[in-house]
Amino acid sequence: MSNTEYDKSFTHFWGIRRKIAQSLIPHGLKSGLKILDVLAGHGFYSYEITKIIKKGKIISIGLQNDVESFQRFKLSMKKRKQQKSLGLIDYRLMDITKIDFPENTFDFVINFLGLEDVNMTKGTKGVKDALKECCRVLKPTGTLQLTLCLEGDEPDQIIAKEITEAIGHQAIFHPKEFYIDELKRNNNRGN
Repeated sequence: MSNTEYDKSFTHFWGIRRKIAQSLIPHGLKSGLKILDVLAGHGFYSYEITKIIKKGKIISIGLQNDVESFQRFKLSMKKRKQQKSLGLIDYRLMDITKIDFPENTFDFVINFLGLEDVNMTKGTKGVKDALKECCRVLKPTGTLQLTLCLEGDEPDQIIAKEITEAIGHQAIFHPKEFYIDELKRNNNRGN
């Protein structure tokens, strides 16, 4: 895969971000909400959410290079005159294991991949701390949405693991039950 092919596939990601965003509508995603996008990367998923909420606020958090990537994305969208809804996004540098917001702040806490990266840098304890923080800042009636690469024997799970190993990415995948148990342990009050 060339750099251009990778960039195009990563940017568009087969429309999965849009499909996941749309799937949140029946769970209450609508205009006027306060949303936290954790591990927001380039901001592509946050952008898909803005297309639905139209008003409200999305606080996206990531690492320094993510903030810089988001600024480049925002600039490219401005050049294409598609930046209107990007004004809803407030992108901040923040550690997901120490989210700097009070309890019960957000209507939705959303995530599109990335917990595997936390696992690589902070281990299983880091993932547990991140999940605890996500639950803490979520309102009691809120929704926590996670998009994960899971450990397992399903074809997509095997392929994901093989790909990450082939490119030297030492992602550690947990089984679905790991996340369910952690969310229960943290008294996940959302949907």
